[in-house]
Amino acid sequence: MKKKELLTEIMGVPKAVDFWIDYFTLILMGMTKGITKSDELEEAPMNYKDPETGEEIEDTAYRGHTEMTGQQFMKHVAQISGDDQRSFLNNPNFKNFPLFNPNIRVKVMFFPDKMWEKDIEPHDAVEAAHSWSVAEIKLSKMGGDNVVFVGNDFDFTIYAPISWLDNINEEKFKKVIKPTLGHELTHAYETYIRLKQGKGPHQGRETMLNLATQKLRDDKYPQWKEFLGLVYLHLSFEINARITQLYYTMKNNNVSTQEEFMDVLKKSSVWHEIKLLEDFDTKTFVNSFTVANKENDFMKMMMDMGNQFERQAQGLPAIKRMDTPQEGMLHLIDSWNKALQTFNKRLERGGYEGKFMELVPERALKDPLFFFKFFEERFHKKAETFKRKALRLASLVLDEKKNEEKVDKQ
Repeated sequence: MKKKELLTEIMGVPKAVDFWIDYFTLILMGMTKGITKSDELEEAPMNYKDPETGEEIEDTAYRGHTEMTGQQFMKHVAQISGDDQRSFLNNPNFKNFPLFNPNIRVKVMFFPDKMWEKDIEPHDAVEAAHSWSVAEIKLSKMGGDNVVFVGNDFDFTIYAPISWLDNINEEKFKKVIKPTLGHELTHAYETYIRLKQGKGPHQGRETMLNLATQKLRDDKYPQWKEFLGLVYLHLSFEINARITQLYYTMKNNNVSTQEEFMDVLKKSSVWHEIKLLEDFDTKTFVNSFTVANKENDFMKMMMDMGNQFERQAQGLPAIKRMDTPQEGMLHLIDSWNKALQTFNKRLERGGYEGKFMELVPERALKDPLFFFKFFEERFHKKAETFKRKALRLASLVLDEKKNEEKVDKQ
């Protein structure tokens, strides 16, 4: 491994991800351009306040979507690289991360330009998810010694200004998409490494915690949403993905000094997330815990009903609105305990051989302070790791910038 690549890996940014960034960027840009030319764009009325005058403006938003099969994706990659498939499969960079036939789905939401420029930060302009099914994800032989990594799916939701319907700002598109791509491709790369090492694709106990953040949402308790968000943020694979995301944010901002690095870092979503983990305080959280007021909103009632059916189908505890915050917390902790055991059993039936979540201690089932204090300590410890990794990036970013400047002078 070259010195530069080694430095990248040490700093927590997988060099192998770099190889795929431009391919994904160009393909997603092409898919977005295709959506802008579609005759099937959906329209919806929307109102917003003019950021300069405060005047209420009636306008229209648009939505379009498209998808690309894995075979189509690889065909486009071949066109971009200029190689035939055999040559591409033998490329050392591909072999470092042999992502093959990933399915891509893209949805683009177009908002009025004034609203987009005022309310949508670069890190909020793209939402994405990397997913896979246990039955499909694997390393597969493909002629000779070639091993490919199959069974991956990527979903993207891009928030764009309406002006892009006529002409996409390609430079801005690249800047908003690359940090998110780095994030999701890091997830895929870590899964590949686990399979390569002979492990399953699951991330141990953190898999169960991740499931809990997705399946145990409950709008009847506003602070519970905050707590689940922190559980998600403190997972090791989420921290790693955000470090890669931060790396590409630094590259976008053309950072060249320590001062510039710290300025971009402290304005980033990553720094905000570190502070959320750092600042979590059990007593403050428990004392501020509330039960949402009863509402007769029809749509919320329908959503609750949908969530109840989903939980029932998956054997998870029902959603219940308790009368007091204390009762609400005890209900949520009990539901947490039962749900994690359900996830354990489900994964065991699926052939999972890693570590399982243990039962919540009896004391924690009866004392919310004890339950949340356990997580406070985890959040603070992971915040230290998160911050250390973020700060260590400065050496990599500034070193690369110096090397680029040397090349420019030659």
